[in-house]
Amino acid sequence: MELENEVSLVISELVSTSLPLALLRPLIKDIIAILNSPAASGEGVSMILKKYRGLADIGQENLPKWQKLENVLRLIASSSSSEEALAYVRFVRTVLDEAPQRSPFNGPAPPLSFNSLEKHDSIMTPVKNTLAYAESFENIDRYSDRRSILSSAYRGNLRETKNTTSLASLSNPYYSGVPSEEEILKSVPYTLLATTSHLFKFDKGSVHIPDNVPNGESGILHMLFEVALLYQYLQKRVEDYKASGTLSPLKTAFIAHINTQLHHYMSTVNTLSKNPQIQSLRALYIEIHHFIFEFRIYHSFITNLQSLRGDQLLSQMHNLKNHGDVLVKEISTSAYQSLATLYYEYVINWLTRGQLEAHQEFFVEVVPSSQHNATALQYSAEKVPSFLPKLTADEIFMIGKTRVFLERDCKEIQWVNDSSQKFSSIYRSLNGEGSTEFQSVVHSHYVEVISFCRKALEEKYAFSGVLGLLKNVLLMGKGDFIDQMIQNSSEFLQEPSVSLPSYKLTRCLQESIKKSSLKKFLQKPYLNSIVNGIDARVLEMGSGSIGWDVFTLDYLPAKPLTFVLDFNHNGGRKEYLRLFNFLWRIKKNNFFFQEQWLRNNSLMRDFKRLRRNQPLVRDVMKKMDKINTLKHNVQHFNRKIEAYCFQSIIDKNFRNLQKKLSMEKPGSETQVNVTVLKSGLKVASGILRPQSQLLHQLGVKRESSSCHNMQYTIDELKEMHDHYLQAMLGHELLDSSNKHKKLGTFTNQHYPSSLIVILGEIFEFILQYSELNELVHELLIQLSLQNEDGISALLSRLNELLGKVVSRYRWIQKTCYYFIKDLKADGDTELFSVSRILR
Repeated sequence: MELENEVSLVISELVSTSLPLALLRPLIKDIIAILNSPAASGEGVSMILKKYRGLADIGQENLPKWQKLENVLRLIASSSSSEEALAYVRFVRTVLDEAPQRSPFNGPAPPLSFNSLEKHDSIMTPVKNTLAYAESFENIDRYSDRRSILSSAYRGNLRETKNTTSLASLSNPYYSGVPSEEEILKSVPYTLLATTSHLFKFDKGSVHIPDNVPNGESGILHMLFEVALLYQYLQKRVEDYKASGTLSPLKTAFIAHINTQLHHYMSTVNTLSKNPQIQSLRALYIEIHHFIFEFRIYHSFITNLQSLRGDQLLSQMHNLKNHGDVLVKEISTSAYQSLATLYYEYVINWLTRGQLEAHQEFFVEVVPSSQHNATALQYSAEKVPSFLPKLTADEIFMIGKTRVFLERDCKEIQWVNDSSQKFSSIYRSLNGEGSTEFQSVVHSHYVEVISFCRKALEEKYAFSGVLGLLKNVLLMGKGDFIDQMIQNSSEFLQEPSVSLPSYKLTRCLQESIKKSSLKKFLQKPYLNSIVNGIDARVLEMGSGSIGWDVFTLDYLPAKPLTFVLDFNHNGGRKEYLRLFNFLWRIKKNNFFFQEQWLRNNSLMRDFKRLRRNQPLVRDVMKKMDKINTLKHNVQHFNRKIEAYCFQSIIDKNFRNLQKKLSMEKPGSETQVNVTVLKSGLKVASGILRPQSQLLHQLGVKRESSSCHNMQYTIDELKEMHDHYLQAMLGHELLDSSNKHKKLGTFTNQHYPSSLIVILGEIFEFILQYSELNELVHELLIQLSLQNEDGISALLSRLNELLGKVVSRYRWIQKTCYYFIKDLKADGDTELFSVSRILR
């Protein structure tokens, strides 16, 4: 016990001036503990002293005392007995108490000699004689330790005179102008709250630290005052943004979160300023160092706040949640939660109400130039937050868009309200928008909304029936209707377009429907709305055109179908109009061919009945037979073009469209592709899945089929219809845009242009053939009247017209020949087959 007291006094006398009381007591306790341990050693003492020197930040002026203390403690630790150690301690205390004042000495110090060592041997070893140290090598080491201590004492104190002046009295004059740590601690809380104190002043975003503050304290103050400057900057920016009122809701929520954390920081600083346990700058730094990291993060975001969108801010906060630093992760998680709560409201409002926020922070936006309907919505993939999977974001977009479509266009208000109420309660009961449970609910909502939308389009607006009618009417799939329409309107279609009354077109259309296979739509009330959309009108092509040139059919579907079928967007009507006008040329040629052929047959029968001028009659009939052969060849070419366009272009693409639509069977768990054999038997294409019951009996877990069961969305239906039209219009024979299309090898013309020219030449041939029939009819009359003068003039005109018809035929034959060669030389397999068909 006596040794412990003596050691405590030696430590206090040597290092009490350089070590705070809070660290002095633990030092004494640790030194005594290691001296009392069986494994006491000088290395252990050195480690403890090094530890406390680091904690106290010892200056250069105090290092000799610590070195002296270390030498003494190492000797005590290496002593063989407690008595020897106590003797060392008492000797050191005696030297410290009687330390003489150094006298002026200008000459060199006398060298250390063996005699001086022998003289002080009794002082250093009052218990044992010197002979005891020669018993082992350890004692030899102790000789060395004693020499070191003696040398130090000899050089420093041997020749000094006795002086009782304390070190504190000597150092105090040099530190009289230095503020104490206690005084600094009184001013620091004001500075931490961005308030000027008597020691530290704020000046243009910086804090002035007085020059008389020691370097150690100055270094800690630099670290402490970083949070003060960050606090001042953040507080000013928060106040500026709050006063401006121009931020979006997500940014406003982020500013509110920062403001809350600033208040929390201010409260913490006020609490610490009154805490008696905070007695050093280091202790204060430990308490508030986490605010430095937090304010650094806020500073980075608030500096770039104007250039960031709300969704980008939310995504970056979410990404920081996975940061490796625990403190950064905690800070970002807290900020993310404050923003995610508001964003979750955006999602719920869109899913259940079809409402969108007006600050362009959501990935669903309203097109400013459009009206408020389903077509005014657009999906922005770059604004999808990082915590939402792409599939879930796509489903969220389609749920809201389809909901708006059902409510505004389809008027399914009751069903929409019931579905919204059901899913609104489910969404609000979930924990968050990024969870797996949330994604599952979104998918269920998506399946329900899309399935009902398709059901409404089919049952209420006959979507598939309208598609079929468009093909049968505008694409002339129903030949009997088109033939009836041409037959009923042929008389007034010969008139100039300006004189065509609309009532005649309407009456002709109604009569044609009643007399064709389309009359079945009139016999069933629920199908009346389908056929009622057919309309006949004329195009505005300027003066000089006749009804045949400007007549066209149109279809006016119900409002919901205008979006799906794209009638009022991107020129949907023009696409059908372009196809109709092309097919109308072919139908017009066929009609006139048939009309003139029947008339020619009638004329030839009348010629056969003539009894006079038999040689002349036979000559005329022989020439007409040859012309009819040419007419037959031209008509046959026109019909081959018609057959290819209808069968290989229109019907083929329509069957593909029907096949895609038929693959979505409500309630079906698998999709079966069916192939029709030549015998008419329908068989499945590919391998069928086993039944669910069999899989269950075999213990095979069946995969979820919800993804395979899904109906097409309105966007997908629209895309399918667009692809259907583009597949027809993009065909090499029909693409009149001529963009990136090859020119014919022999004609140097695009294929559609060559085909239009051929159809025009065929119509000119029909006109000449019609003129020839008129001339033959006049000749028949003159022969019946036996007017020789009139017969001679008619025969001259007949021979001249026959030459024109033959010449026109040869031109058509030549044009067709080179057109077929172009198709054959193209290198495309399908065009090669077309060339073989048209030969």
